[in-house]
Amino acid sequence: MTNEHLIVIVPGIGGSVLQDSSGRIVWGSATGIATTLPRPRRLELLTEPALTPVGLLPTIGVAPPLLVPGYDKLVTAVRRQLRIPAEQVDVAAPGRTGRNDVRILLFPYDFRLGVAAAAEQLSNAVESRLSALTHDQRQRRVIVIGHSMGGLVARYWLGRLNGAPLCRALITVGTPYGGAPKALDWLVNGVRAGGLPLRTATDVLRSWPSVFDLLPRYPAVLVDGEARYPHELSTVVDGSFTDAAQRAYRTHQEVDEAWQRIDGHRPEIVALFGRGHATPHRAWIEDDHLYVSRKHSPEWLPNQDWLGDGTVPAIAALPNDEADDRRGWQAVAQRHLPMATAPAVLDALRNYAGESLQPIRGTAPAEPWLGLDLNDLEAAGTPIPVGARLWGGTAPPGARVTATIRPLDGGAATQTTDLDVDPGGGWYGELPPQPPGDYHVTIEAGSTPDGSTLWSSDVVAVVEAD
Repeated sequence: MTNEHLIVIVPGIGGSVLQDSSGRIVWGSATGIATTLPRPRRLELLTEPALTPVGLLPTIGVAPPLLVPGYDKLVTAVRRQLRIPAEQVDVAAPGRTGRNDVRILLFPYDFRLGVAAAAEQLSNAVESRLSALTHDQRQRRVIVIGHSMGGLVARYWLGRLNGAPLCRALITVGTPYGGAPKALDWLVNGVRAGGLPLRTATDVLRSWPSVFDLLPRYPAVLVDGEARYPHELSTVVDGSFTDAAQRAYRTHQEVDEAWQRIDGHRPEIVALFGRGHATPHRAWIEDDHLYVSRKHSPEWLPNQDWLGDGTVPAIAALPNDEADDRRGWQAVAQRHLPMATAPAVLDALRNYAGESLQPIRGTAPAEPWLGLDLNDLEAAGTPIPVGARLWGGTAPPGARVTATIRPLDGGAATQTTDLDVDPGGGWYGELPPQPPGDYHVTIEAGSTPDGSTLWSSDVVAVVEAD
């Protein structure tokens, strides 16, 4: 390594391949990550307190309730962009000798254990790769791409663990700086598929500190007309939830405080966030039950029409430190899962590691885009509701909008449905019931104002309830 940057890729929750002490892969097997679903207890902390991360998931997969992107496309795109040969890509697996001649470092971690535990490992991995450099050569050497929770892991390293002097820039992709009401819904109400409970998956997720780290950090729940934090919901949760939620909240507070204490130049942050997609956001307590809606935004919070990326509300995917430069905010049209390989990631990287370009920034995508309304999980044998809305433009009367579903493995025929006009705006409809499996759903809108065709897509898992 001479004067080149070290590009570190940190995946989101569920994005690392994990193996047990016998060497058996328990998350992310060669036959597809969804194969772990029948045995989710293998991921429970009481059953397997220590799993070893050995790589990043290569291709897209679904293990309910987690929708997990594959990272091979991102790694390949970064390599091509910066002309990095394959031999200069390394994986920061525990027990492996850290090479100091790499240009791209893939950082898998045991995503169950939470942000702080992963950040400690990230610090060790980066230090080992820079060990051969002088003090001056190490400064601002690293560029981090953090997808989803991976951005929180990186920010903890930069702030609490004093990694900031080593880092030139942090590019976050759908990172829940402010948390996500979806995590609150999982922990309080449990994981569901089309309204049917997935009890085993719920029990497993409730054992993971990482899911508590993803709780909203803002007053996200309306209780008797007052907005409250998750750790203030004593009427619908037990004491163990409150304790874990308070610990997670303090962890993020410590990161914020450490960020404020950074001397000299802070790493620049580029925050990519999704807008316009139906996203779990508005939460309220009624009759001692927590409700979380994808259809409405909290009226007590700003930018209600921004919605989100389907997983993280747009306003929660932005750095909550007012000192952060808002010119680093970059809205994209993709949803949370496909955002990991969005062209905007490479555009941001090019600004720091390649030829200098004028940054493309903004709080809305530059072109009209389709917002998608699609559940992550649906129950087998029941219709799959879908919806769409055009943002940044107006569709002419009679525009045809279709929804198409196909298996990820390509094993069955593609099915297409025309969507009806929604009186409230946009379009809605149902796709036919499907057997258990992972499916790709695409919405297409033809005859847009400029005569082009817009599309938006994501993945849905169809499962049997337990």
